[in-house]
Amino acid sequence: EKNEAFLPIAYMRPVFDLLCGTMSLFRKIAAVYPGCAHRQLCRPYLTRAAASHETPSLVGGGRDSGSPSERVLFINGRILASDSLADEISPEGEDELFVSGDDLIAARLSGPRLTMATKWLAEQDSRSVVASFARELPVRRVDITTLNFVWDLIRHNGDQIVADFQRIPRTGERGIIHPAATVY
Repeated sequence: EKNEAFLPIAYMRPVFDLLCGTMSLFRKIAAVYPGCAHRQLCRPYLTRAAASHETPSLVGGGRDSGSPSERVLFINGRILASDSLADEISPEGEDELFVSGDDLIAARLSGPRLTMATKWLAEQDSRSVVASFARELPVRRVDITTLNFVWDLIRHNGDQIVADFQRIPRTGERGIIHPAATVY
């Protein structure tokens, strides 16, 4: 529903596939949850575009399994995932909703709720998830940076390049520097 603020880019690729820093929003989220199976849920007409990349496509889920009988943690693809995201929103635990302002940030769901939420989220209808489940599930407020407009990608790009670079393991010097090169 909020993907329209990313048009015309969002006509050709899912918002979670856009870059901010050195990697896509999806890759940032996946890096925070390394032990989990990762899937993507996008608008139906973008499924082929998402599948053409090296990232998995369609619905996302629990540890090492996409089985609908398991608990699934859905995460909004418009967030900037920090290293502390997994501490704030754990894939483990009971069914729960995570919101920031008016945005559904994440939903940990299982059973019939999982089936209903998968349908609604595929239709980009996160409001139905919140409206239906907020009466019966705990709703936790979280402070997560959410991108709302295409220019937010640009505004956060510099900080994200620095943050992404700091995550790269340092292995020392690799390669040979040509004697004519000057390194400052």
